Amino acid sequence: MKYIKQFISEYSLLLLLFGLVSCSGDDYEDKGDDKDDGLVSLTINIGTEDTSETRAYGGDSNAEAGEFMNTLVIFIVNSDGYVEKKINATTDTENFTPTVSGKGGCATSYTTTVEGIIPGTKTFYVFSNMDNVYAVGNTSTTIGDVLSGIKEGGTWSTYGIDSYVVSNPADGIDLSTKFIPMSVKATGSGTGTISLTLVRLVSKVNASLANNSGGDITINSFTMSSFADRVSLFDEYAATDIVYDKSYTISNISKTLANGATHTFEPFYRNETKGTSPFTVEVSVGDQTMTGTTSTTSIERNSILPLAMTLGNELYLTINAYIAPIGVLPITVYAKSTSDLITGEQNISVELPEGCTFSIEGSTQVTQDIAWNWVLADGTSAQDIQITSAATANPIEGYITAVSGKTLTLNYSVTSPKTVSGTLTITTKGLEDFDITQSSSSSAPMFRSSSLFRWCAEPSRYELVNLFDMK
Repeated sequence: MKYIKQFISEYSLLLLLFGLVSCSGDDYEDKGDDKDDGLVSLTINIGTEDTSETRAYGGDSNAEAGEFMNTLVIFIVNSDGYVEKKINATTDTENFTPTVSGKGGCATSYTTTVEGIIPGTKTFYVFSNMDNVYAVGNTSTTIGDVLSGIKEGGTWSTYGIDSYVVSNPADGIDLSTKFIPMSVKATGSGTGTISLTLVRLVSKVNASLANNSGGDITINSFTMSSFADRVSLFDEYAATDIVYDKSYTISNISKTLANGATHTFEPFYRNETKGTSPFTVEVSVGDQTMTGTTSTTSIERNSILPLAMTLGNELYLTINAYIAPIGVLPITVYAKSTSDLITGEQNISVELPEGCTFSIEGSTQVTQDIAWNWVLADGTSAQDIQITSAATANPIEGYITAVSGKTLTLNYSVTSPKTVSGTLTITTKGLEDFDITQSSSSSAPMFRSSSLFRWCAEPSRYELVNLFDMK
């Protein structure tokens, strides 16, 4: 990736009696002075890379005050590898203004004209906000301090800057005491005008959570994990030995969110991550922890991830069947196993053993009371199946006739936390068709639960994150 836009004049005029002077436009102009040393001027324009959406602070809709330059230093290295010029823009108080209305990190651009440049190809190195970041393996000297020690005339390669890997640059960014580190390396002519675009080493996450659970929820905390622990100083180089163990947590949120409302979390910054595994998201809601994963596995430097999460509230049905034959210990019956998402018509079918008692329990993804009602459908006889509990109880309980081959149907209607209705069709089968095992360790009726049947009319998903699962 290249972050340089170079504008060089289309022609230059070599004078034998007069020196060459470049102007800040696209043409060179002979000022008629007595210079004969062959040196030229170079105008440098520095800016920060825009994101790809609409415009706001500093010309970038996704940027906010503090996300730009607070300190700035520029190095011009000649083709022999020597530092020809060093420009410490931070001390240029007339042209570099990082503080606006008392807030730092607000310098969106900087322009300077450098005199005494030897014509030829140059490599430009530009750094911003390096005063609180460290290279991997050096915890005592900031990169900013290293840059401060580089002098004009020195050999650039001596410092090994090009291959620097930055340790966890996103850590501690608060746009007050630590600003976003930025860099760019580019090659171009030492004459005319050159525009260089700084690139932020970190990514920004804008996360939101929409509550479609059917009731109010309380958000306690948010965590996003699996970020890289280091990044290369320049994106043309690849960091090695990366560990994807960095996370970000927003604690003590204590936000009550009404059904249908959306909560926007405070934006946060994370290291550029070019991984192969999804990011993990955890949101503490009430006394539950909901989890999900993103579809993306990478966040490029200087990019923004809009993490739009939706908390649905699927309804689950657990059916248990019990049998306890006379003269033996209670035994376990395997009724049915499926975890298919029920969509469209909410009609569920199961096979239960003849003569069993049963319970049907409803639960939700986010713990809430369930209001429902169960009745026998037309054509189903009370002689074949009886609901022995209240029809609105959770769980409901009942028993089934001791005749196999019967098809029995119950109608259900759920009114809270969401509205859904349908049927549960039970087919009775002989005990020989079930996996029956004897228990010698318990005197209580044993059973094997069916898997959870979902009653959601539509899958509830994040826009960028998979469905929350209960931990």
